[in-house]
Amino acid sequence: NTGAYWEQNDEPRNTPQRLRTPLAAVMNPTFLLFTAVSFSFHLSNTTVLPLVMQTISPANDPQKGILLSGLCIVVAQAVMIHSSKYCGDKSPIWGRKNI
Repeated sequence: NTGAYWEQNDEPRNTPQRLRTPLAAVMNPTFLLFTAVSFSFHLSNTTVLPLVMQTISPANDPQKGILLSGLCIVVAQAVMIHSSKYCGDKSPIWGRKNI
């Protein structure tokens, strides 16, 4: 039932709807689930990334370990930038899913 979160109107379904209150937006179950999943992902990524960097770094050369650690972060960010640009370009074509 979306009536608890959104104002009901008689306009067609594809028109934007307005939230009744800011608290209703925060208490939306879809938003809460997204927030929990996103928080869990970043928490696990923060924990695992140093372990991965420690594993791939050479034991006898700390300079290469620092370089590989930085390279891991730069490559991950480069992939994120390109994938978000691609999705942003395709969203008008594919459309967006209504919440």
